[in-house]
Amino acid sequence: MNLSNTQLLEKLAAAGIDTTKNVSIADRFYAEIKLEFLKGKFSSVLSSWIFQLFGGYKTEVRDCDDFAKWVSAQAQLWNSETSGTVCALAFGECWYEKDSGESHAINIAIVENGDVVFYEPQTQKVVELSDREIWGVSNIRF
Repeated sequence: MNLSNTQLLEKLAAAGIDTTKNVSIADRFYAEIKLEFLKGKFSSVLSSWIFQLFGGYKTEVRDCDDFAKWVSAQAQLWNSETSGTVCALAFGECWYEKDSGESHAINIAIVENGDVVFYEPQTQKVVELSDREIWGVSNIRF
């Protein structure tokens, strides 16, 4: 299903994210991503690309925000080349404060059933955030 940018904001708010914070939405329409694809083929291909093309983690040079940007861009490119959809993918970047107090960047997606999921690009896994971490989201970019 395709979501309007307004519907995308509503999905974020329903997930407990404070959408009055810095949420950047560049396009008018977004395609929901299939959770099975995100957990399966996408993650599998990413794991082989990510270290060959991007290299491993390096503090302040190739760290969490760089991984989140790169993986978000790859998802958009893959979507435009393979899906046949004529809109952006509901997959973006998300900055938040971890329960430990550290800032962290990961990816965020709206999946087929309308749920918001978080994706750790450094491990290529869907991850759960605590309620405190969801409230600590400070920046989202689709």
